[in-house]
Amino acid sequence: MKGKNGIILLMAICCASCEGDKIDQSLEKTQFHINALISKSETKMTDDTWINGDAIGIYTKKSEETLSSGGLKSNVKYINGNGATFLPAKEGEAIQLPSEGDNIDFIGYYPYQEKIDVFSYAVDVSNQTNQAAIDLLFSDNETNRSAENTDVKMIFKHQLSRIILQISAEDSEMGLSGLQATMTNAARKASFSLNDATLSAPTATGDIPFNVAADGKTAVAIVLPDNDLSDNLLILIIDQIEYKYSLSLSTKIKTFEKGCKYTYMITLNEKEKTITVDVNSSIDTWTEGPSETVALDPSDKPVIPTIGDGSEENPYTVSDAKSRQGGTDVWVKGYIVGCFNGSVKKFINTTEGAVASNLALADSPTETEAANTFPVELENGKNRTALNLVDHPENFKKEVMVEGDLEKYFSLPGIKSLSAYKFVK
Repeated sequence: MKGKNGIILLMAICCASCEGDKIDQSLEKTQFHINALISKSETKMTDDTWINGDAIGIYTKKSEETLSSGGLKSNVKYINGNGATFLPAKEGEAIQLPSEGDNIDFIGYYPYQEKIDVFSYAVDVSNQTNQAAIDLLFSDNETNRSAENTDVKMIFKHQLSRIILQISAEDSEMGLSGLQATMTNAARKASFSLNDATLSAPTATGDIPFNVAADGKTAVAIVLPDNDLSDNLLILIIDQIEYKYSLSLSTKIKTFEKGCKYTYMITLNEKEKTITVDVNSSIDTWTEGPSETVALDPSDKPVIPTIGDGSEENPYTVSDAKSRQGGTDVWVKGYIVGCFNGSVKKFINTTEGAVASNLALADSPTETEAANTFPVELENGKNRTALNLVDHPENFKKEVMVEGDLEKYFSLPGIKSLSAYKFVK
């Protein structure tokens, strides 16, 4: 799908009676034929039409009841086949009015998920590669429909927020190709209730990498709404120079609301190492709103560009993870270079005298300085059994990936509560 703000589902009805049942003849042939029209407004992507294969999920329930108590049809998949036409993905699953003639409500969402547990939709914005696949839309406006009232118009609304960076350089000779953009300490995962259209508290936090255009002039991210931006930074890296902007400095924009678009007009000054930001926000229709301007002095010291985003596909390096403390359910990659015997002062850079309760990772397999390592807590269980150097001295200097929560351990930035690991081949 390429942008869906104000989606209208026009549904005409038909039904077949069950043998032996006495059914109101007006309810015969009540199968819904679904068409979807997208209003011509500024939308989340560059296009404003459905594409072949787009899939939505539709629920129906008895009017005045919840999905839990009065659910009728659950997560019926409809696929776009041509233009505005949607058809059920499987024959025999077309939505019909109940034979009892109850009035019904419609609930719909996009993008479709095969498995929905207890009407809870899993939201994950960690991977920004295909933003249409993470831009959650929801509709619950159509209620109390009957055979006499069959012109159904479902209005879909954005449930997440969209962040746009429009980037330029003060010096026209400064190239932006290869620019990287990240928002730190952002919510990455949550669940969305199809019952009451609410998002849960984040279940994972970390960095969100922007989807940056090849020329470096535009970067876009779809993010979870957030009512506190005090700990978030925008970080831009180009030619090993890092520019930072704290979202807490904004005097007008203190939150990311659902259905809102926020545009940052960023100007980089390579010579003076400064960044100028014009901030705009909009609500519901992705249109522009109020703006403000701020100027910052980024770090003068060249930095190594961020390599990972904390996902399994693109894990943090040890250096990345040290500066990203507070992230949850993130992946870190490094070499096993030893362990700690109770404190950072007792770093063991060999397998002799090793302890089983932790590991020390580093970006280099030859690292010998404790201050440059990254402690990994190994709680009792399968992770300790497989990774510890007491039972597995052969793991020394092997490269490994671990998933857990970034927090201090032995007074150093580290990782605890491991949930998974894998060796890098």
